[in-house]
Amino acid sequence: MTHSIAPSFMFFLHALALVNVMNLADCSLGAFAILNTARLLGYIPQIMRVHRDKAGARAVSISTWLLFTAANIATVSYSITVTHDLLAVAIFSANTVGCVAILVLTAWKRSRDQSRHTQNQNEPRNRAGDRTSGAHTYSKEI
Repeated sequence: MTHSIAPSFMFFLHALALVNVMNLADCSLGAFAILNTARLLGYIPQIMRVHRDKAGARAVSISTWLLFTAANIATVSYSITVTHDLLAVAIFSANTVGCVAILVLTAWKRSRDQSRHTQNQNEPRNRAGDRTSGAHTYSKEI
């Protein structure tokens, strides 16, 4: 039993030594930098899914991404005017760009899908109700 406790105790001592070297502010800054950088990478799968979506990206919530964009802009403004934290300005500016990219791509996909849908609705139909290309002319039967 002493052998199973020893590695745990050694880990605890190592963690304690690390805490003595890094204070809470250092740990917080490290977590902030790592997590927000990872968040930047997190936009890529969302952008790819919107790009590949064939149905106008209907599953993407524009209001949610607008809220994320507004929150990032507010954080950039706060970082510039109050804390003068250039790291936060850079990270949240990049996050804003990611959110705006998703918004613009989603809006583009929806408008493209809507215009395609409208075009299909306006396409002429033949007597059987089938859509035609508009190139056919029909003669009256006598």
